[in-house]
Amino acid sequence: MRKDIKPHIRTCDICQRMKNESISPHGLLQSLPIATVVWLEILMDFIEALPKSNGYTVILVVVDRCSKYGHFIPLAHPYTASTVAQAFFDCPKDWSKWIPFVEFWHNTNYHESTKKSPFEILYHLPSPRLLNYIHGTSRIDVVDDLLVTRESVLERISAVTYKLDLLASSRVHPVFHVSLLKKKLGAAINPIPSLPPTNDKGQFYPQPEQVLQCQMKKVNNHAITKVLIKWCGQTDEEATWEIWHQMKEAYPYLVGKVL
Repeated sequence: MRKDIKPHIRTCDICQRMKNESISPHGLLQSLPIATVVWLEILMDFIEALPKSNGYTVILVVVDRCSKYGHFIPLAHPYTASTVAQAFFDCPKDWSKWIPFVEFWHNTNYHESTKKSPFEILYHLPSPRLLNYIHGTSRIDVVDDLLVTRESVLERISAVTYKLDLLASSRVHPVFHVSLLKKKLGAAINPIPSLPPTNDKGQFYPQPEQVLQCQMKKVNNHAITKVLIKWCGQTDEEATWEIWHQMKEAYPYLVGKVL
């Protein structure tokens, strides 16, 4: 019996995802590699809460890791990722703002006549590339499908980090440290049909879907009511016993509807 039970527990899909590991985390801290190419890797930071000067209160600092060459760009609140990128490139208005991107595309693309890119010929270095395409960014379905198939969906970022193929609606960053990953045992897979609900701050906030059972328990000479709760997005087998009055306090808007 022991020979049958032990492999069954080790390959249980739910146990592998939910059970905490009792061993030391995998993967040692890795220092950043020494940069050897100028402007291939950059550091970026914001200097905030400065006295207002010509309408600006923030300085965007962009530094090349190799040469330590820096750009200092004034910004004003509120700013977004797109306005920060616009300030960094300092592009003019209308169609002319795309000229730097056209030049980048031209100089870093492979040319059939030379068998290299202009960047490689001029600097004797591999052509840099922009960030990987994010699914759903393009409004044109054909372009979106083309770029998605061209990009890898699962890759090793460094010696201790991996990029996973998550749902498009996921609010979790797809790059994970190796200490947060573990080998999947067994062939059984019970995929989660949808991500668990979250509140306005993106924190995990499970929602009761149905009360399956109700029972009275005696705790410290006091009778308490416990209910078996089926949670949204989970099966009946994953239902948990909860204290009735605590559930009513945590979910007052569901009293009389679900609870």
